[in-house]
Amino acid sequence: MILDALEAYGLHKPLSEAGFLATDTIKRLFDRIKTLSLSYGSLIVVSGPVGSGKTTFVNQLMKELKQEKKCLVSYSYSSDRQQVNVKTLLTALHIDLARSDKPVKVASSPEIRDRNLVRLMELTNKPVVLFIDEAQDLHGNTLSSLKKLSEIAKTSQQTLTIILSGQPKLKQAIRQPKMEEIGARAYVLDLEEHRLIGQKDLYLQWAIIQCLSKDRRLGDVIAPDALKHLTDSLSTPLQIISHFNKALEIAYANGARPIDLRTIEMVVRQSAVVPEVRKERVEVRPARVIEPVRV
Repeated sequence: MILDALEAYGLHKPLSEAGFLATDTIKRLFDRIKTLSLSYGSLIVVSGPVGSGKTTFVNQLMKELKQEKKCLVSYSYSSDRQQVNVKTLLTALHIDLARSDKPVKVASSPEIRDRNLVRLMELTNKPVVLFIDEAQDLHGNTLSSLKKLSEIAKTSQQTLTIILSGQPKLKQAIRQPKMEEIGARAYVLDLEEHRLIGQKDLYLQWAIIQCLSKDRRLGDVIAPDALKHLTDSLSTPLQIISHFNKALEIAYANGARPIDLRTIEMVVRQSAVVPEVRKERVEVRPARVIEPVRV
C-alpha cells in the first residue's frame, strides 16, 4: 500500500531516499574532520543512537574524501560485524592500499604484517583514512590495537586516521578508566548532543520536497500543524520517516488529503511505549519467635 500512497500524494520516491541534508553545521564539521585526517592523523569517534544519522553522515564523508582524492579511503566490507577484529581491519587496509585486482596475502606474523602495511603507506604517499562501522561491537583489545596502529604510522612519518562509528555504548566504552589511553586521544563527535540534523521540522520539510513531483507542493502532502506535531513528538530522522510512512498509509486509506493532525496524533499515540510498572520486591522474613518470660 505504501507505493500506492506515495503516488497518490505526489511523492516519486520514499523519504528514506531523499539524500543528504548538508547543513552549515555539518559542513563545518566535515571541514574539521578533513583537516585532522589530511594533516595530522587522528582517532575520531562518531557516536549516536539508532536512527540518528550516523551511517548517512559517515557515508557522505567517505564519498567527499574519495571525490577530493587527497587521501586513500579504506573500509571493511565484512558483513559479520560480531567477528570483526584487528586482523579483519588490517586485511581491508592491505587490500585498499595495494589497489590490486589480484588477491592480497596478509602475513600471519604481526611484525611482518605491520611492516608491510607501513611500506604500502609509504608507496601510496597519501594520508590514509580507515572507516569502521558498528564499532560498538569491537573488543577492547581491538580498540587498543588500532591505537597502536596509529602510533606505528606516526613513528613512520605516515598519516593514518581511524574513524569509528557506533552507538552510544562505544563512547561510554572508550571513556572507561581501562580505556583511558584511547579515550584521551580520541575526538568524540556525538550526533545527538550536537543535533547535526538541524531543526527536525526543517529536516522533514526538506526530505518531502526532495521526493515531491514537480506539480506538487509540500502542503499537498501534510498539513503544517501535523508536520509540527510529528517532529515535536520524535527524536531521530529514522523515527520521523518511519512514522511519516505509517501516517501516509493511514491517510491514504481514509482518503485524507493532505495528512492531517488527527492522523499524526493517532500514529504517535499508537507507537508510544507504555513504561513498565516495576513491582517492588517484598522480602518475606520468618516471624520472630518471642520467648515467654518466666516469672
